[in-house]
Amino acid sequence: MRRGVTAFAVAAGLVLAAGQGAAAAGGEPAVPPVLQIDGKPIDPYCFQQVEDRFVPRDCLDEGMAVKETQPDYAADGQWVERIYRFTDIPADEPGGESSAGYRHVGETPQGTVIETHFWGGGTGQFSSVLVLRRDGEAVEVVDTPFGGDRCNGGVQSVAVRDGVLTASAAITPYDLLAIALDDEPPVEAYDDIAACAICCVGTVAFTGDTLDGVTLGMEGGPTQPFSEPGDTSPQGCLDALIKDRGAWDKSITLDRAALSDLGQAFLARCLPKQ
Repeated sequence: MRRGVTAFAVAAGLVLAAGQGAAAAGGEPAVPPVLQIDGKPIDPYCFQQVEDRFVPRDCLDEGMAVKETQPDYAADGQWVERIYRFTDIPADEPGGESSAGYRHVGETPQGTVIETHFWGGGTGQFSSVLVLRRDGEAVEVVDTPFGGDRCNGGVQSVAVRDGVLTASAAITPYDLLAIALDDEPPVEAYDDIAACAICCVGTVAFTGDTLDGVTLGMEGGPTQPFSEPGDTSPQGCLDALIKDRGAWDKSITLDRAALSDLGQAFLARCLPKQ
């Protein structure tokens, strides 16, 4: 989900220019110069690079082409959007398309913040928060504070206020334990504790490097337990601890102290007997 479970550092550095460029052709939103190449918005697929430094030209993989720029769902005017097609798959066959987009969020002392999303044609829906700088034509990815597939760190909200990054991301029960313990849990992800991309238990929120808390429950209401009543497995025990705090009946927010209490209760009550 993050580079470090509870670290969300916004380091001091050069504040990049935030002036907006002229609106690009084709109805694309205006973006600042740091998000342009050759006077146009950088192609969204460029931000799927694995390198921390790259020149944002000719980013598409072999066998990919842009099918559509700024599709109808991008009509809010904030996102630079593309739909791509795989040229070796017939247009009428499934799996022949993917999509990507990004929006300029704001500026921090560390760099320019963008939110991205990517769909590769399968079930995954990937999103991330990137902090960028430019060095001539090259883009440098300074940090990736959040990023993942749906419940595995998928971005829920992101903003910059007075130069400080605030964001939240979806988490699984395993992520919840990692945050509560401020360490890797002494149980197995997936086998012992739910950690799948559709196993959302709530969201974690940060302001700068400060943990604001974890909300158990997602937008629209509380989530459901991941085990059956009476289950004595580590997952069943964690579900019971969550129930003790009232989270299956309503959405609640746990601060740092409440999270630590949850983590210690899990260690005391939920680990298999040796």
